[in-house]
Amino acid sequence: MGTTGEITLIINGNATEKFISIFSEKVPYAECYFCGKVYITSNINYITNEELDNYRKLGAESPNKYFVTQDYSLIDTFKFLDEIAVIGCKCGADVNIEKWVNDHKDKLQAYIA
Repeated sequence: MGTTGEITLIINGNATEKFISIFSEKVPYAECYFCGKVYITSNINYITNEELDNYRKLGAESPNKYFVTQDYSLIDTFKFLDEIAVIGCKCGADVNIEKWVNDHKDKLQAYIA
């Protein structure tokens, strides 16, 4: 759990708050491109009860693929190379991508400048 400059690399196995606050977008449904896991909100303002029941059944049948939020929250996602990654996904894509950004920050800053 080391730090480089201002960026802490890992917080509890998830991307850092700084990374999330800059890059994330909240959505009601997301499939992680990097592993295929599907995350669904349980907030009925964004999904019908019928859809929610269907996803809960899928989750019971495939508990390692479908995950319904228990706290009605939306799903934090971000796009990387036009593909969706889910923040906090069990595959760790968010942490790996943040680490890559951090490892290449000097090159990225030179490119942007």
